[in-house]
Formats: sequence, structure tokens, C-alpha cells
Amino acid sequence: MAFGEFDSQISNADLINTGASSLFAVGTTAGSDIGNLNDGSPAFGSFWEVNDPSHFPASVDFYLDTSVNTMGYNLATIALYSGGDEFLLDPAYFLRSHEFAHQSYSISVSPVGDAGFVEVATVNQAAATDVDRSLKVTLTGLAGDVPSGVDAIRFTFNDPVPLLEPGSARPDESLTMIREIDVFGSAAQVPEPSSVLLLLSAAVLGLGRRSR
Repeated sequence: MAFGEFDSQISNADLINTGASSLFAVGTTAGSDIGNLNDGSPAFGSFWEVNDPSHFPASVDFYLDTSVNTMGYNLATIALYSGGDEFLLDPAYFLRSHEFAHQSYSISVSPVGDAGFVEVATVNQAAATDVDRSLKVTLTGLAGDVPSGVDAIRFTFNDPVPLLEPGSARPDESLTMIREIDVFGSAAQVPEPSSVLLLLSAAVLGLGRRSR
């Protein structure tokens, strides 16, 4: 977790970046324009928003291309950027622009060959003060928590109102403002023939022991 401006840290070479060979498709339940959510750009106005409380929970699914990497992908790091300085230009939002940086969501993955999703992480992080108008949350060491060989990643965003400061008014617009999501990982490897043989031998040995 970090506060501040992170434009220089946004990647345009991660697994889900627009145009990446590893990305197959993107879908959302919120009905919003998601073209800027994974475009690798910190440009002004480059963000995804949910601007109606009735849309929560709002999910965004990233489907990975397994036509070449048939075993799917192993995830290593996920970084999510929220908020930004756009609101500094609007006096109506200047004093509460940090509220748009709050992050409340869960992350789920779908292993190759399984149409279902498994939740692997939850994040509920409020922006610290009205000075910190941007927030970056990074999840690392995912190998131990995320199944290997996934072909889809789902982010389900929750209403951030519970994270607002006591007495804070609900913003009139853009209840969640996500600047970018970066997902880093690598193609899952097909087991070496020797490894497969070793696993088969272990299975046969185990069956032999149980039959005695």
C-alpha cells in the first residue's frame, strides 16, 4: 500500500494490458466504459468509474488467451491504482477528492478447465487523508495463494461508502474511480516428461500400499 502519485509506475506491458497477446477479452457487469482500466496510460481522464450505487457490487473480468499457453498463467503480482489529481481542477470536489481513491474489492481467479471462480484476496483500504488523493495497493507473493494455471481474473468492487470518514457525504459522482489494474505473471509450464513419470510412479506406489 502506498499513497501519492504513481503515474510513472503504471505498466503497459502486463498480462491484461490492452493489446497484449495474453489478453483475450474483458467483460463487466457495471455497464461502464472499461477501455481505460487496462490501457497502461496515466493520461488525464484515463480511468474506469462506477457512478451509480445500484451497480455495486460491480465486477470486471479479464479473460486470458490460452490458445498458445494452454496451461494458463501463474500470477505473481497485482497492482491497483485509484484516485488521481483530476479533481484538483474542480473546486466542487477538491476537499473530498481523496474519497474517490478508496479501494474495496475482492479478487477471484478461474483455473484452466474450470468455469467457476475462486476468491483469493480481499482489499478494504481507505485513502489516508485529504492530501493523499491517489492510492496504490500491491499484492505480491500470489504463488502460494492463487491456483496455478488460471485463465480468468475477476475484480468485484464493493460500495466504498463504509470506508468514508464518519459524517462524510456520499460523493455525487464516481463512487469508485480506478485508474489502472496491472497483473503480472508468466505462462504456466507443461510438466516435464520425467516429472509426469515420477508422479505416476508415486501414484502406483500409493495404490500398491493401499491394496495390502
